[in-house]
Amino acid sequence: MWTLAACTAGPSPRVDVRPPEPATSRSAGEAGTPASSPRIAMQVQRVTPLPAARALLAQSDAALARGETARAWRLAQRAQRISPQASEVYVQMAQIRLHEGKVAQARQLLTKARALAGQDASLLQRIRDLAARTG
Repeated sequence: MWTLAACTAGPSPRVDVRPPEPATSRSAGEAGTPASSPRIAMQVQRVTPLPAARALLAQSDAALARGETARAWRLAQRAQRISPQASEVYVQMAQIRLHEGKVAQARQLLTKARALAGQDASLLQRIRDLAARTG
């Protein structure tokens, strides 16, 4: 009869996997109080569309103004392929979907636009204005 050593060795020792204690400040008689905890803030840096994408967005906007929603959508998709991290692309796409009455898709696109907008106040305001139109 064969037995495996791993099966007969008994339980493995417990390993403590708690996160390390925060640094403490020892000044002014406050021994043992945690030092100011650093905040981890992830700020998205806004990416501006490349010139070719900007041109496509302008063409898309003009097509939308003429009521050519299918053409406007195709142009916006081309802009997205060129500058996939540019918030303006998703704003334009949301505007097209909203014009078509596809509110749920417009909301999803605005969520993506908001995530990529960074701290650009005018762009965030444009996103809020469009979001208000989605109801």
